[in-house]
Amino acid sequence: MTLTSNTSEQKELGKATKFASTSTTKIVTEELTMDILAQHGIMVPRYSFVANEDDAVEKAKALGFPVVGKIISPQILHKTDVKAVKMGLNSEAEVRQLFAGAYRKLSSQYHVKGVLLEEMVPPGIELIVALQNDPQFGPIIMVGIGGLYTEVFRDVQFRVLPISKQDVLGMIGNLKCQKLLSGFRGFEPINLAMLTDAILRIGNLGTQLADHYESIELNPLIAYSNDYCAVDCKMILKENTRQEAISTAKPDLSYMDLFFDATSVAVFGASPQLGTVGNAILQKLILGNHGKKIFPVNAKGYPKIMGVKAFKHVHEIPERIDLAVVATDLKFVPAIMESCDRKGIHNMVILSGGGKEIGGERAIIEHQVGLLARNYGIRVIGPNCIGILNSKSPLDCIFQGYGKRIQKPPRGQIAFVSQSGTFGAAFLESAFDGLGVSKLVTYGNRTNVDEADLIWYLA
Repeated sequence: MTLTSNTSEQKELGKATKFASTSTTKIVTEELTMDILAQHGIMVPRYSFVANEDDAVEKAKALGFPVVGKIISPQILHKTDVKAVKMGLNSEAEVRQLFAGAYRKLSSQYHVKGVLLEEMVPPGIELIVALQNDPQFGPIIMVGIGGLYTEVFRDVQFRVLPISKQDVLGMIGNLKCQKLLSGFRGFEPINLAMLTDAILRIGNLGTQLADHYESIELNPLIAYSNDYCAVDCKMILKENTRQEAISTAKPDLSYMDLFFDATSVAVFGASPQLGTVGNAILQKLILGNHGKKIFPVNAKGYPKIMGVKAFKHVHEIPERIDLAVVATDLKFVPAIMESCDRKGIHNMVILSGGGKEIGGERAIIEHQVGLLARNYGIRVIGPNCIGILNSKSPLDCIFQGYGKRIQKPPRGQIAFVSQSGTFGAAFLESAFDGLGVSKLVTYGNRTNVDEADLIWYLA
């Protein structure tokens, strides 16, 4: 496939930018993302975007049965979760049934733009190729095993853009799934030159559009012996496309005091079950109470946890809450943030992991967390952290393992800030030899509060 002109590329990007400007999530819907990929010479299935049933039937005939039908809405992030994808539509009747069933149902719940019809492609080796605009490293590319296996095996490689042919070969060669690409147990070997060219094209797209996107994901990109096809894609635009060599950002110190001086703490995901993070954190807070009010919150509706009255929903708590500590799966966090906003909570420590470090739809959830933090005025430490400690107040919601009674270091004058929970815990356990600690913060994936905020506040 030959590359089209830069004018065509900018035209398609302009369409995506115009549409995303109406969405608070900055999510570009899939048909526009496919337009951009195709303009950059990246292979995608033949597709048509339709807005009504009769048009869908005609376009499906033109594509040739069977086809895939995807309900398209900027409000539907995870299509499979709401049954917005129908595979193997084999006839006009099945296309019409898509509109009578899933389309009608989802249109009553979401703002649906239309339906993306794609030709069915044969199975192959599923890979993921993703682009991320990292605040420190700039645009980076990730390559690895794709489909459902991305989150299961986490077999991925990263490089900073721009990339060379040698970079791509290095990434492929370091993958554990590399044997599959070489021809393994019935799999035909993948043409390495073809795959390298595909990844270079995607990397080139990432470099050219670096001022505009937050993330772009092709998962799966199906590889064949001498061909490939990106059958599913997602794109999130930056909130601000202006790129400056020297940042003019200033630390945000709003509500920072409440992280360390909280007198009332709600623990989301608090659990009576040993061996859970919610159990370990609640135990720490109860044992180190020192006059603080601790409120376990668990959707299962336990009347009490560890002898403390528990609540099914945070709005049931009759008192003001200074700090929310979250120990649930990351997928529940956006809803928890909404409930915290209604309760007037401005501080959250989110221990939940498995966000952008895994990629895919989990990265999109983490992106939502950052947007909601800004929209609701909630300061967030995390996700993917082990918590915070203030030896003065005292407040300790540091997760250091299950069932451990680790002695806290003496109170001192040193505050320690770490992205890594492992380094934070190691420092805490080694701070007994006359060192002492005033505060410890692990900030993980820093969707909101970052090291600049913390250093400015603690200095």
